[in-house]
Amino acid sequence: LTFATSASAPSWVAAAGGGKVLNVIGITNSTRTTLTTSAAADFISTTYTQIQADSKIGVVAVMSGFSNSSGGANLNLTYDTTEYLGVGAWQYVTAANQKIASFCAYFDGASTTGSKTFKLSYGVENVDTARPFVVWNPNSSDDARLAQTKTTIIITEYDM
Repeated sequence: LTFATSASAPSWVAAAGGGKVLNVIGITNSTRTTLTTSAAADFISTTYTQIQADSKIGVVAVMSGFSNSSGGANLNLTYDTTEYLGVGAWQYVTAANQKIASFCAYFDGASTTGSKTFKLSYGVENVDTARPFVVWNPNSSDDARLAQTKTTIIITEYDM
């Protein structure tokens, strides 16, 4: 809201130097899955249609897991052809209860628009096999206190 000296009333104008949200999508997955121990494996692999070249991309994901496994694995994100290692984490504790893993990333989008590969995965660097937890999206078959849990991912594209 501005007030020009020659005007008799305030007026609305576009903010200078600010950005705007170009697109927001949400992805959910509630399929209970036993994870394999491997050097790398995907949680979710899909595509995202980038609206603007050289935009900024923000990703937030919250995942539910159950039971301990190896205690050391990277949570990774791949966008287009770039892999971002270690952008997620979970708390390793010895009790075989529900675990929460989270991803959070903000990065430069591709230099072109259109369909881009989008993948959340786990992997290890110096050993042959690992996994962050035994079950992804656990339910009452894992613990009678649980409903069917879900993984939620939000991808936001910004013009900055």
